[in-house]
Amino acid sequence: MLVILDNGTIFIDDMQNLVGHGSSEAERKAGYRKRIDALKLLGQCPGQSPPELSKDKLEKEIKIKKEKEKRFQPPSIQEIQSFLDDNSITNINAENFYHYYEAQDWLLSNGKKMKKWESAIHRWKNNNFNKPEKKEETPEERQQKIKENLGL
Repeated sequence: MLVILDNGTIFIDDMQNLVGHGSSEAERKAGYRKRIDALKLLGQCPGQSPPELSKDKLEKEIKIKKEKEKRFQPPSIQEIQSFLDDNSITNINAENFYHYYEAQDWLLSNGKKMKKWESAIHRWKNNNFNKPEKKEETPEERQQKIKENLGL
C-alpha cells in the first residue's frame, strides 16, 4: 500500500480508491435524502396548484380545531360547588380548589394542562389536599403546654 520512491517520496498506491468513497450505508442515506428533497421540491413547485379541499373536509377540519380549542374550560366556583354537592364531597372547599388551580394557570403538578377538573377534585378528596392549615401556637398556648407536660 505504501511505496517509498528512490527520491524518498512516500506514495500511497490505492489513495484514489480510498478518497471520496463512503460506506454502502452512507450511500443509502444520501440517496434517501435526495428523494426526500425531491418530494419537498415537488410540493413547492410554482407550476403546481395545491389540491382542492372539499367543503366537507374544510368543515371537518374546522370542527376538529374548535374541539381542540374547547378541550378545557376552567370551571366557575359555582360549577365546582355544584359538583361537590352532587357527589356528596364535603372535605373540599370550592373556593380553595378554584383559587389554587387558577394561580397555577390550571396546570397539573407535572406541568401539563388540566383536561378534567372533576378528576382533580377526586384526587384532592382521596389525598386530602384540603387539610385545614395548622394553626400557629401563641406564646401563651406554648407555655400552657409546657406546664402541662411538666405537671405544673
